[in-house]
Amino acid sequence: MNDLTYYHQCSFDLKCKCKKEKQFIYVDCSSQEIAVIPRFPSNVKTLSLSKNTIRSIKDYTFDNLAYLIDLDLAGNNLQAERVERYAFEGLNQLRRLTVANNDIAVIHLPEGIFKPLEFLLYLNIRHNAITDNPQGKIIGDLRTLETLEVDIIMEPYIDSLFGEGVSLLVRLTRLVSGLCGVYTLGRMSFEYLEQLEHIDISSCPITSIMLGAFSNMNHLKYLKIRFSKTVSFLYRRPNISRSTDNLNRYFNTGTNIFTAVMFPYDVFYYLNNTSIRSLQITDNIIPPTNRTYIFRYLPTSLRHLDFSNDGLRQLSIYMPYLLNLKIDLTNNMLQCSCNTVKFLRWVLDHNKRFLNQERYMCKFENGNIANLTSLKETVNQIQKECSSYTTLIVCVSVGIFAAILILCSGLIYRHRWTLRYMYYTTKSKYYRYKPVEMDEIYSFNAFVSYSDKEKDFIINEWIPNIEQACDIKLCIHQRDFLPGEDITVNITNAIRESKKTVCIVTRSFLDSYYCIFEFNMARMESIYSRGGRSTIFLVFYENIQPKDLPLVMLELVQQQSYIEYPHDQQGNVVFWEKIKEVLG
Repeated sequence: MNDLTYYHQCSFDLKCKCKKEKQFIYVDCSSQEIAVIPRFPSNVKTLSLSKNTIRSIKDYTFDNLAYLIDLDLAGNNLQAERVERYAFEGLNQLRRLTVANNDIAVIHLPEGIFKPLEFLLYLNIRHNAITDNPQGKIIGDLRTLETLEVDIIMEPYIDSLFGEGVSLLVRLTRLVSGLCGVYTLGRMSFEYLEQLEHIDISSCPITSIMLGAFSNMNHLKYLKIRFSKTVSFLYRRPNISRSTDNLNRYFNTGTNIFTAVMFPYDVFYYLNNTSIRSLQITDNIIPPTNRTYIFRYLPTSLRHLDFSNDGLRQLSIYMPYLLNLKIDLTNNMLQCSCNTVKFLRWVLDHNKRFLNQERYMCKFENGNIANLTSLKETVNQIQKECSSYTTLIVCVSVGIFAAILILCSGLIYRHRWTLRYMYYTTKSKYYRYKPVEMDEIYSFNAFVSYSDKEKDFIINEWIPNIEQACDIKLCIHQRDFLPGEDITVNITNAIRESKKTVCIVTRSFLDSYYCIFEFNMARMESIYSRGGRSTIFLVFYENIQPKDLPLVMLELVQQQSYIEYPHDQQGNVVFWEKIKEVLG
């Protein structure tokens, strides 16, 4: 179907989308839960009814669509018994028909159902109810068919995969399997389809291939097979132990054989029990890949192995039992890189086993190509460069990790009190959100933060002068903290339930972990829960130099949010009046 960007609602059916070009319209009715195929205008060019709930196709459903060239019925609930004999009558110009992902067994379709499709080029009936090979009798009516996508039999079957009826499909060049139960490909599997150029049966669980399975397919250009883990080739042992003439004719087929097998595993596996002494796999175009070829099944009798002109990039040969092995890698483009340096070192250490070594070519990562006449110098140079690269990579990796670690540590340290505040307010079971705009009601007028050394100052002066004389409620940790509760939770609750926090600043206060904790928690409270309003008031009970104060505390001093205790009777009167004004 065409790009839906240019489609709009169809005037004849609001469930469908249409696009008009000249006198024709292109219709998309997919995924609309349509159960019964509606009647369409006669000038429809393409029609998609995919992914609906259509269960049947009546006779003459499409008989007025003389211009239709593409019909898509995939993903419905179609059943062969509900598709009537003249369902496709009138579709004389149809080129493509898709009925994939339904419940249609081709063999149960009415005989002659495809006869009206005189010019059909493409038929996709994959992923339906699987059937057996007599389906060729019904499909055989499609004399112009070029591409067939279809399910194939369930049982292992080494005769023809299709019935004799497909022999009438003389223009069929492309075959793709859907659901498939084929385990073995025999010499007769494609008996009536020798004209095929493209075969994709990768959905079939192939376990064995008979020699000659593709011997009569002179037009074959593309072959795709996915083997199961137990794959093997069935072969005849005579004429293979002394000569490779027959074998060469099988392997020297350009790209075809290596599209079909997992090279080199499948090639060597079925030769493992032979007496073969010489193996020539030459002049083949092996598809480019970054995969390392690991040969584990070389025949024990093998003495000569020729991979010349194959375009190999990497290989690893496991051959503990070989004594006189000679290998020829002439005209293969080897890779000179850190990934292949071990192989090149192995070649250097066993150079007597390699024939025509002066003709080996090696491609570097920068694209340069060199002749391996001086293999030792080349290998040493690569090892040196790879070693420096490894050191560089390790150093850079360590540097990046260290930088990230330092950055994260710096961020955590910088925001340590923010993180602590969020943690403790979440931990506190008394936490509750209070909107800044509302008039808050607090349990205390002020939370007094002080060192235990100033306990007498609080009890003897703060409580009488502030609480008892002015009816101002103070939160004193020795009196008001809940017994048995975690101290950090008590501190957090006290700050949140107090309108102000008063810090009695002394040297003992600055040296106390919990006093500094209370100060910073109060600072975070003012930033994150009080809309930035200042809620901290400093009382300097001792004379402390500015250089001895934390920077954040100096900011409060600069904002005049502090007062000094005078330590004389006349000054004390002014001091307590100021405190009452701040806390009132």
